[in-house]
Amino acid sequence: MLAKALPSILPPLTYKEEIEIAKIYSASGIFSGDEGVIRPFRNPHHTITKIALVGGGKEIKAGEITLAHNGILFLDEILEFKRDVLEVLREPLEEKVININRINGTYKLPSNFLLVGAFNPCPCGLFLNGIDENRCTCSESDRKRYLNRLSRALLDRIDLLNYVPRLKYEDISKRKDSLSSEKMKERVLKAREIQRDRYKKSEYNYNSEVKGRDIENLFNLSEESKKVLKIHYEKLNLTMRGYDKIIKVSRTIADLEGSEKIQDYHIFEALGYRKNVDGEIV
Repeated sequence: MLAKALPSILPPLTYKEEIEIAKIYSASGIFSGDEGVIRPFRNPHHTITKIALVGGGKEIKAGEITLAHNGILFLDEILEFKRDVLEVLREPLEEKVININRINGTYKLPSNFLLVGAFNPCPCGLFLNGIDENRCTCSESDRKRYLNRLSRALLDRIDLLNYVPRLKYEDISKRKDSLSSEKMKERVLKAREIQRDRYKKSEYNYNSEVKGRDIENLFNLSEESKKVLKIHYEKLNLTMRGYDKIIKVSRTIADLEGSEKIQDYHIFEALGYRKNVDGEIV
């Protein structure tokens, strides 16, 4: 439900994005034009093959990751997907394109999508599910084998990890959120304007696209935030990719708050979004 609500807080499509989506869907023979161009939301089943996900075949066709271009790719029960299928996501998540090699040439298909994955904390789905006790029937080795289907290399390419606990009955009956989709979208649009202004003289559009030394040059880190980053980089044995992800998420959190600088508390919040099911920062 949360994944399907995500499009409601995203910015409107730009004209360039609309054209790109229309071209992909028209070439794939699935663009009717009746509803205009909307932001894609693709939700493939966990039995999907590599070719159906990334594209290819005898006659080159767009896969789900290209059909999700400029939109959302939602993988429900992501750990039920075959590991070799999940691993092919590494290139498009990093490069925003997928390269398909054939004897007669190489094809480059766009695949700039927002990946959302959801999974249970164990095969039986009951780990940490009881209010007063853990009702999980899985062994520790079963849990580890299950969670290891998501490799460290793929985790490094994911920005946010968040455990969603089982709701209590009184929380369900309230049915009121302190932050509505409308209010959240306002904050997203303001943050988008901040980023547009920040990158108007660069090759970038979003915080997530910034690379290398440009991260330090463009992100305006406070001295306190740099100290926190140094401590946790050494303490947690973070990879460089994971380190960069934390800074990018911190910059986005600061933008949502309208803060010019990344403060130490923005770093702490971003670190909180790098925790696995067992509460470990990865």
